[in-house]
Amino acid sequence: MARNILLTSLSAAENNLPLRYFSLQKEFGFDYCDALLDAEAGIKALLSRYAIDEIIVIGGDGSYEESDELSSVPLLNGRNLYGSDRASLSAYGLLRYRLAQYADEKALDLQTEDELLPADTREKLIRFIQDFHEGNAELKSKKFNRLFDALSQSDPVYEDFWSALFKAFPKLRDQEAACTRWVKNYLYASLKPTAQLELLPVNEKTEIRLFPEDRIEDGEQWVNYMMKMKDSIADNREDINLYVSLSSNDAADTFIVINLLDILVSMPQSRVRLEKLFTPRSTPGRMAGIIRDDTKGFGVSELFHALHSFLDYGKADMIVKIWKDSGEHNDSIAAMVYAMRHVDVGLSMCNIPEMKEGIFRLRSLFRDDKFWRESGYYGMIFSVIAESIREDYGPLLEGESDIPFIELVKWAYRHQFYQQTLTLVESMAPESLVKSGVFYYCNDEKDREQVTELFARQRLELKPYEYYKMDLIDHYFVKTYNRTGVRGQGSKDEDSQRVYAAMRVKSIGNTNPSVISGFTVCDSKETVQNILFAYYHLSYVRNKISHADASAMAESRLMVSESDENSSLAWMKDSIDYFIDSYEKAMAEAAGMNPHVVLITGDEVRKAADRLKYKKTDTRRPQ
Repeated sequence: MARNILLTSLSAAENNLPLRYFSLQKEFGFDYCDALLDAEAGIKALLSRYAIDEIIVIGGDGSYEESDELSSVPLLNGRNLYGSDRASLSAYGLLRYRLAQYADEKALDLQTEDELLPADTREKLIRFIQDFHEGNAELKSKKFNRLFDALSQSDPVYEDFWSALFKAFPKLRDQEAACTRWVKNYLYASLKPTAQLELLPVNEKTEIRLFPEDRIEDGEQWVNYMMKMKDSIADNREDINLYVSLSSNDAADTFIVINLLDILVSMPQSRVRLEKLFTPRSTPGRMAGIIRDDTKGFGVSELFHALHSFLDYGKADMIVKIWKDSGEHNDSIAAMVYAMRHVDVGLSMCNIPEMKEGIFRLRSLFRDDKFWRESGYYGMIFSVIAESIREDYGPLLEGESDIPFIELVKWAYRHQFYQQTLTLVESMAPESLVKSGVFYYCNDEKDREQVTELFARQRLELKPYEYYKMDLIDHYFVKTYNRTGVRGQGSKDEDSQRVYAAMRVKSIGNTNPSVISGFTVCDSKETVQNILFAYYHLSYVRNKISHADASAMAESRLMVSESDENSSLAWMKDSIDYFIDSYEKAMAEAAGMNPHVVLITGDEVRKAADRLKYKKTDTRRPQ
C-alpha cells in the first residue's frame, strides 16, 4: 500500500497577521479557505482533496522555537495550543493551531478586527452590502451566501463594489485597510459552507513534523541530511505518493523543497511519484488569492536539470527554453535569463568580457529581489534559480566595482571550467599584478614620458603584425618584456620560466635608464618571483594542453588516452593551485600599501613610437 506524504516549507511569520482568503478551482466553480500563512492555505487545499498520511514541513530560520514539538505528532494535537496567546506562537505553532481549527471547523476569533471599526459603521456597511447585492444587475442570479464567490471571480463587479462603497462613505478612505479586512471577513463568514474547503475525514489521523532548514544548510551536511530526509520519507519498503505545496515567499525555502523533490523523484529506482503540486499565491487588490494546481506545468526534474546545466556547465539553453515555453512576459525575469545567456556564450567562447558582462547584469538585477515575489508563479520558479545563482556565484555578485580577478578564477576552477580558468589567468593576471603594486613599471608621474618612450622603442622593434602585443602595456610588461634576455642564462636543465621570473625580479631597483625598471610594494622579492613564475608556468601549461603535445601529434595520436589525460589534468590542477596560492600571498603583502602606480596605455606608446619613427626617418637637408 502506498504512503501519502505532503511536503511544504514555512518561513518566519510576523505577529498579528491579517486573515486572507484563497480560492481553489474545482470541476464546476471554486472552493475557498481562509489562512494566516501561505503554507496553511496549501496544506488545507491538499487535505481537502487527498488522503494524507504525514505532513513534512521544511522550517526556515525563525519559523520554530526550541519549545516546539518537531517530531511527528497527530495533526489534532494542535488543539493543545487553543489556550495559547496566538501572538506568542511561532510560525510552526501557529500552523499547527490553525490546522487543528480547520479539522474542528472552528473559525478564527475576529473580535479584535471587528473592533477596528465602530459598531454603527459596521451596521452601515452591512446595509450597503445588502443594497449592492440587490441592486447590481450581474448579482441578481446570485444568492447572498455566494456574494463572496461572485466578487472573487468577477474583477469588474469587485471594482464596482469598492468604487460604490467609498463613494457612499468617502470618510472610510482614511480607514481603507481596516474596512477592506472587515468586509472580506463578513462576506466570507456569510459564504455557504459547501463552498468552503473541508478536511477529509480520513485526514483526522494525519501526522505532522518539521525539519529545521538550518541543519540542511550546515555546509557539508547538506547532501547527508537531504539523503537522510529522503530515507525518512521513502525507505524503499513502500511506494510514496508525494503531494507538494510550494508555499513560501522565501526563495531559499522553496529551493530546498524543490531540491528534495528532485532527489526523491529522480533517484534511480525511486518509488516516489509526484501526485500533485499546488502553489498558493496572494493577489493584492483581489477578494481572494489563488491556489494553483501546477502539477502538469511544472517539470521538477526539467527545472533542476536546467539549473544544474547552468551552474555546473555554464549552459543556459534549457533555462532559456523553459522561459520561452512559459509564454510569460516579465522584463526582470527575461533580463536574468538573457544575462545567463551572456555568461554561457562567454564561457563557451572563452570570451572573458562577454562572460563578465553577464555577471555584471546578474549583479545589477539581484540588488533588488522584490520583483520575484511580485511576479506570480514563474516569479517564484525563477526566484529559486536566482537564489541558486546567488549561492553559487557568491563574491562575484557583491560590491559595485569590477569583479575580483582571483574570485573569478576560483569560481571557474571550482566548476572545472579549466580552459576558461587558464584564459582568465593569462589575460587578466598582468593587469591585476600591476595595479595592485605587486609588480609594476612606473611609480612617479614625472617619469611617465621616459618610461613611455622605453616602451615605444620596444614597439619599434616589432613587426607590424606583432603590434597587438603592445595593445595592453600591463600585459606586455609582465608577460613579454625582455623575454629574449633569458638566452644564455640559467643552467641547461633549469626551467626557462623560472629563469625569466628571476631575471624580471632583478629589474626591481634597476638604475640603467635604458631598461624599464620593475617596482613592488611587497616586502619580499621572493614573493614577487613566485607569483611571476606561477604565471609564466601556467601560461606554458596552457599552451601545451591547448595545442597538444608535439610528440603525441607526431605519433598520430591524441593526447586523451587515460594515462595522458590523468597526468595532464593533474599537472594543470597543480599549476592552477600553485598560481592561486602564490597570487593570494602576494596580494596579502600588497594589501593596504596604496602604491602610486602610473599606468600607461597602448595608445600612448603607439603615438610615442610614431614620433620616434618620424624623427628617425626625417632626413631632410638643412637650409
